[in-house]
Amino acid sequence: MTCCIAAVCDDGKNIVLVADKMIGIGFIESEPDINKLLQLNKSWWVLFAGDDISPVFDIVDNAKRHISDVLTKRGKNTGEAADLQLVMEAIRESYEKKRMEEAESLYLKPIGWDIASFNAGGQSNLPDFGEIKSRIAEHSFNIELLVAGFSEGKGYVFALYGSGPEKGIIKRHDVPGFYAIGSGGTGAIYMMYYRDMSSKMTLRETVYYAMEAKLFGEQA
Repeated sequence: MTCCIAAVCDDGKNIVLVADKMIGIGFIESEPDINKLLQLNKSWWVLFAGDDISPVFDIVDNAKRHISDVLTKRGKNTGEAADLQLVMEAIRESYEKKRMEEAESLYLKPIGWDIASFNAGGQSNLPDFGEIKSRIAEHSFNIELLVAGFSEGKGYVFALYGSGPEKGIIKRHDVPGFYAIGSGGTGAIYMMYYRDMSSKMTLRETVYYAMEAKLFGEQA
């Protein structure tokens, strides 16, 4: 069971982040002293869930580098807060980079090809080009990323799913200002809607209701 929640409150001045500690590998579940929260930038954090979370760390590391490179090009300090558009771009492109790297290792490297050579000459040289291309396009990670942070002093929440028909697509949650991921995410979202949560709630109320939603979501 996993349940991660991000909720904006106080008219965007504060963000509440809540996550469980459950880790499972199919036939084993445990709650070690871990944190399902990674800092992406001075003012941005990533919560994560999934059956195999190993790709998450490369995706976040790549996103950090992307943000740092762009800030440097803009003549800013790499430790400065990144804006919303930059963070969304970094997460989206880092996910796709990791997805393509793994697809290349699985479907092309064993037959002596890479993505560049495959796109350039695969169609005329590989009889199963279409099948390989389809495998690469369908390759995905069964992960969910929930990203929250501040851009120009205002709080934002967005999510990215690593699989399914909308894999790799950013979904913003400016309204209602909260979201949850993981197997307990649906139950948590239900409870937050039931409590009429919004970004206008006070910090104290939001902490209480986000914790309640997390506990409710765990019933899944």
